[in-house]
Amino acid sequence: MKKVLLVLASLLCFSTFTTRGETNATKSFTISDLRVEYLKNPIGIDVAAPRFSWKMESDRRGISQTGYQIIVSTDKQGKNIVWDSEKTASDLSVHIIYKGIALQPSTRYYWKVNVWDNDGNKKTSRETAFFETGLMNSGWNGAKWIKCNDTDAPENESQTDGIPMFRTECMLDKEIKSARIYSSALGVYDLFINGNRVGNTNADGKLCFDELKPGWTNYSKTVFYNTYDITSFLSKGNNAIAALVSSGWWAGHVAHGEYGSPALGFIAKLYIVYKDGTTETIVTHPESWKTSREGAIRMADIYTGEDYDARRESEWKKVGFDDSNWHKPTENKDFKGTIKAFIGPNVQVRKELEQTPVSITKYNGHTPDEKGYGMVNVIEERKGTDRLTLDKGDTAVYDLGQNMVGWVKFKVKGNAGTRLTIRFAESLNDDGSFARVNDGPGGSLYRIILRSAAATLSYTLKGDKDGEEFRPTMTFFGFRYCDVVTTEQVEIESMKGEVVGTVAEEGSSFTTSHARVNQLYKNIMWGQRGNFLSVPTDCPQRDERLGWTGDILAFGRAATYNADLAGFFHKWMGDVRDGQREDGAYYDLAPRVWGNEVGNAAWAEAGIVIPWTTYLMYGDRGILEENYASMERFMEQRSTQVFDGYKYNGGGITHGDWLSPEGNEPDKKRYIAVCFYAYSARLMEKMSQALSRKAGDAYDSKAKSYKELYENIKAEFQARYVNPDGSLKQKGQTAYLLALKLHLFPDEKAQSDGIRYLNHLIKTNGDRLGTGFVGTAIINQTLTDAGSIHTAYNLLLQRNNPSWLYSVDQGATTIWERWDGYTKEKGFHPATTMNSFNHYAYGAVSEWMYRYMAGINPDENNPGFKHIILTPYPDNRISFPAGQERITSVDATYHSYYGKIRSAWKSDANGNMEYRIVIPANTTASVTLPKERNQNEIAENNVPLDKAKGVVSYSIEEQHIHIELQSGSYVFTVKE
Repeated sequence: MKKVLLVLASLLCFSTFTTRGETNATKSFTISDLRVEYLKNPIGIDVAAPRFSWKMESDRRGISQTGYQIIVSTDKQGKNIVWDSEKTASDLSVHIIYKGIALQPSTRYYWKVNVWDNDGNKKTSRETAFFETGLMNSGWNGAKWIKCNDTDAPENESQTDGIPMFRTECMLDKEIKSARIYSSALGVYDLFINGNRVGNTNADGKLCFDELKPGWTNYSKTVFYNTYDITSFLSKGNNAIAALVSSGWWAGHVAHGEYGSPALGFIAKLYIVYKDGTTETIVTHPESWKTSREGAIRMADIYTGEDYDARRESEWKKVGFDDSNWHKPTENKDFKGTIKAFIGPNVQVRKELEQTPVSITKYNGHTPDEKGYGMVNVIEERKGTDRLTLDKGDTAVYDLGQNMVGWVKFKVKGNAGTRLTIRFAESLNDDGSFARVNDGPGGSLYRIILRSAAATLSYTLKGDKDGEEFRPTMTFFGFRYCDVVTTEQVEIESMKGEVVGTVAEEGSSFTTSHARVNQLYKNIMWGQRGNFLSVPTDCPQRDERLGWTGDILAFGRAATYNADLAGFFHKWMGDVRDGQREDGAYYDLAPRVWGNEVGNAAWAEAGIVIPWTTYLMYGDRGILEENYASMERFMEQRSTQVFDGYKYNGGGITHGDWLSPEGNEPDKKRYIAVCFYAYSARLMEKMSQALSRKAGDAYDSKAKSYKELYENIKAEFQARYVNPDGSLKQKGQTAYLLALKLHLFPDEKAQSDGIRYLNHLIKTNGDRLGTGFVGTAIINQTLTDAGSIHTAYNLLLQRNNPSWLYSVDQGATTIWERWDGYTKEKGFHPATTMNSFNHYAYGAVSEWMYRYMAGINPDENNPGFKHIILTPYPDNRISFPAGQERITSVDATYHSYYGKIRSAWKSDANGNMEYRIVIPANTTASVTLPKERNQNEIAENNVPLDKAKGVVSYSIEEQHIHIELQSGSYVFTVKE
């Protein structure tokens, strides 16, 4: 019998209660994490109506916001107010739109928020929160793109002729109140003032540097500029401004000729406000700047690496440097697009992830054997933190212990002119045999999979007796290992791995009772860190590193659980739009480079899926508004694909279910294309509904049109792909997964038969995956939605190839492109041109881990986790495939824009369950917990549900318990 109880006391007067152990002191709340446009205290945003967000935090159950007041001013004291929202009755604290007077360019605005809770208490934020506008279309005051004189430019900007350096000096004859520099480059650049590298100061007072500026965009349309507060860098008197530019994504090999053979360029505008109220502007111009290529960086390229000659170092970044041998630059007219303010989080060195080598192996040559290259001749092995003396002819291999992305920072002593060469790789050759696809002797770097990417760092010593410390700044590497050779004896005092990537805040965590699953999640996180560098790339090491849309379509939802990606995706969707073809098709890469792959199914639809995912996870209605017209153009292009007697064919079929073990023939690819057309139609209906303000408006009408489109695609799908008995003509795991996920079966019986057949396919395949990129991204989610949670757990814990844990067992520390990229049994995969050891797409299983194992989901009708759907699925399997065991605990946290959500469960030997749940302040949750028929003792912290504070209502069914919760921390037990 179903039992239902409404806890009226909680509804009517909950706010008067305190939980046991709660004191008046803990009843209060705080306001924290103030943000503007996703960022804390951003500098240089060009948004006319920025959006404000904050969090309420409290130990008290049931606390919620009933009103807010945002006050924005131009002074820290809050006297010169430009917007006062006044008290606004609302429980929203995310993406509140500015509605004050027009914001001025190059202006810092301070803001605070007053919040009222449901007891009428008022709190004011204590953070010193601000945002600063950028140029806001105010112009560049005559600033020109400058480049090296044409007579000095090499034929290829990746050659070893030195990279362009630019400098000027300026006399400032007054006391400085504030100063900003707005700068950009065609290429990757670095910036210096009076010899000091330019960065921005964090809240802790430490200077923080951006790397690989200005980031990767579609240069045919857009390049970003950066904004820096340089007040502390300048002084009254003469000052030197200096920059250097390398090929980067504009002119390097990674551009694959997309922009021809363009020259590197630099542009800057300094805006100075003096204490007497006057202002001065200094800009880049051929008449007032100098340029040279005679610096220490001889070559820099993203694929190739960096060549640095420390003997060429000089004082060129400082005042008084003799630049009489330098030349006047010329104007660079290669860029035809728009310079826009930087969007989203920056690329930086992530100090908290720094890697220390676990070991050093020194060898000299190798001894071939009958199997192939043989093994290296090891001289000595050391701890990774040891100092090492390295002689000419010897090679030192450093093992960082973790496949990572970034570069090494080292300190070395040696004679001037000694040249160190450092190469990078993800793996070592194992036994040197040809049969195991080694490309060198065992113990040496395995680099054939890098293809044409040289991935090499060269450093020529200047002979400093105190040692020389160096790290590159104009390239990056994907690696776990590096080897070092030298032209003369050197002492390597230290070697560290610095992780470089887009700074996406990682507030989430996921642990289980299963060590291998924990390692899998760690691998997923490292794969995401390594491939989210300015754009979501496919891999970070070989001559690719491109923004393939299929990878992020598969992984995007998982990625948003692992880190805050709202700003990152907002930026990247600009790249997608910039590359959109005139007919509306999205390219398969964003930014668009390398060939003409465009509009292909399960790739191009990322332009639809990512805005929806961002809206759902962050409550970001703005990303739908910004991309809606573009998405409609995409759908219009899809509607023109009428051929072979069918009206709804979907996109191109170049990729299909990429790397599927079951095969990927053209008919299967077309089937996938049709399914993704249906998927796009469903998402367009949902996004139109989300944008609709009232029934009958334009968005509401569009939602109905897209619903009709979906139904039409579904009808043609059934005529094309469904047999009279309801089974599919297209066989295989991915085919059935897509039909189930998108509800394309004709009736419930066919749906049920499809579920049984899919389980049969998996069972007869040895409980192993038969899916490629498309199917793997949805398999466990779809199985669980279809009631086959046990099959999903069987797949997660499978140890045979192909499976998630198979690569873990082979020693993976990231997600691989191929399940069997390397095996202990056979060695390396023979497809050496397509075998990345850092390829995040298959990490999409972490979406299922958060959404189903832990059960943390947003509510489509109240997105951004304002209302939480919490439905954990413990591992309740009775029987197991050979070698598996039950997972007995899961503990997951997710940091939403409203605060930390926690879902943890554990089971004992008798099947009794404990659930620990945290619902952040100012949110609510609908919780569904599973129960066995004989589990009738259900309590919260040893209190019956009808007496538990914060439990608004609940119902007990035969196999489930449904609970409506207010915010707070809870411990539920379900026992016999």
